[in-house]
Amino acid sequence: MNGLRPKTGWRTLLSGNADRYVQEIVAFEREVRKDATVVAYFLFVAGPNSDWVDFDLSEAFLRDVGARVCALGPVTDVSTPVVDYGPVPTVRYYHSNRCGQDIAWLVIHDTEGSEAAARAWWASPNNPYRSSAHKIICQDGRILPCVPYYLAAHHCGGSTLPGVPAGRINGTSIVNLVSIGLELEAPKEPACPVWPKAQFDAAVAEARKVVETYRIPRERVVRHCDIDPGNRRDPRNFPWAEFLAAVFQREGLPEDEPASLGLAPLLRKVIWWTEEAARQVEAGKHERALAILLSLVDLAKRALRLAGG
Repeated sequence: MNGLRPKTGWRTLLSGNADRYVQEIVAFEREVRKDATVVAYFLFVAGPNSDWVDFDLSEAFLRDVGARVCALGPVTDVSTPVVDYGPVPTVRYYHSNRCGQDIAWLVIHDTEGSEAAARAWWASPNNPYRSSAHKIICQDGRILPCVPYYLAAHHCGGSTLPGVPAGRINGTSIVNLVSIGLELEAPKEPACPVWPKAQFDAAVAEARKVVETYRIPRERVVRHCDIDPGNRRDPRNFPWAEFLAAVFQREGLPEDEPASLGLAPLLRKVIWWTEEAARQVEAGKHERALAILLSLVDLAKRALRLAGG
C-alpha cells in the first residue's frame, strides 16, 4: 500500500550476516537493561510466507544465535560501550538461507578429489551447480568448516528425500533446505577410497554431534547414493553399517544395518521408493524409474533377510 514503509528485515539490513546480527542483539540487550520497565523481549519466526523471508528465523538459526549470545556472558555494566568484534567473516562458498525450514536430515558424501579441489570448486564462478557442503572430513582427521549449519549448503539438490517436497523455495531445493551435508575426502574414481581410521573417527564424531544437536533419527542419516541412486555412488566403499553403529552406539542398537533400521522403517522406505518410481514413470523419466526399481530390489532383499526369509 502507498505510504507504508517497504518491508526490509534483518537479512536485508545486515546483509544476512549472523555475526553482525549477534552484535545487534547484544547492543539491544544493553539498551533495554537501562529501562527497569522492560521485563523481556522476543525474537519471532515470521512464518512460511516467502514475502517475509528476510524476517524469518528458523529454530536452528535461533539456537545458533542464542548460543553465541550466551557465550558472551551476562551484561553487567550497562555503561560499557558495545564491543567492536572487528571484521565480520563472510561465507565464501555457495549457500542459501534456510527460509524457515528446520534441519531434519544428514547426508554423507565423498569429494571425489582432494579437499582443496572441492573447496575451490565450491567457490568457483564456473561452478554451474553452485554446489557446496557444510564440512569436509579430511583423510588425516581434520574437519574443515565451509558453510555454517544454520545456512543451507547446495549438496543434494538433485536428490529426493522421503516425505520432502521436490520443489524449491526462493530458488533453493527444499531437499537442501532441510539437510546437512558432510563430505568425506576421497580420491576420484577409479581410485578406491581407503578410509583411514582418523577420518572415520572424525566423521563419526561430527555426525554424532549433528544428530544430537538437531535430533535426527537413524533412518534420516543417509548416503548420497541412497537418495539419488540413478546418478550417485558416493560415498564409495564406505563402511556404512559400521559408521551408523558408531554414530548411534549410545542407543545400543544392533550393528547390522538392516536390523539397526528395523523392519518397519525399512518397509516404509520400500513403499516410498515404489511410489516415487511410479511418479517418475508418470513424468516420463523412465531411466530414473528403472534405477529406483533396481535399488528397490536390494531394499526388498534386506527386508526379507531381516524377516528371516
